[in-house]
Amino acid sequence: MKIKAPTFADLFAETSPQPGGARRTKFLETLDRIIPWQDLKSLIGPYYSEGKRGAQPYPLELMIRIHFLQLVYNLSDPMCEETLHDSFACRRFVGLTMDSKCPDVNSRANGVLTGANA
Repeated sequence: MKIKAPTFADLFAETSPQPGGARRTKFLETLDRIIPWQDLKSLIGPYYSEGKRGAQPYPLELMIRIHFLQLVYNLSDPMCEETLHDSFACRRFVGLTMDSKCPDVNSRANGVLTGANA
């Protein structure tokens, strides 16, 4: 997934101290290195919505990364959404900048990753 260049807000948030943020950042960076994202995309891609009907789907890798975040931290959909709004480390892990729109609860609840289309 192509990650956009950081905005001023991203750079500010990155340098601002957050309690426990360093450990979370290191953990998510390690997770990012060891998970074969391209292999997962190629496995799930054929089943992911192409957006021919209805709203345009979010990028597949973004949704996979959000799903991993939920699994690792045992987050419900609403808590995951809140975490993505509050944690710069989590936003960076999934590929969102500070000004990027975060998928809401309904976007994930109706997606292929939760089994709704299975």
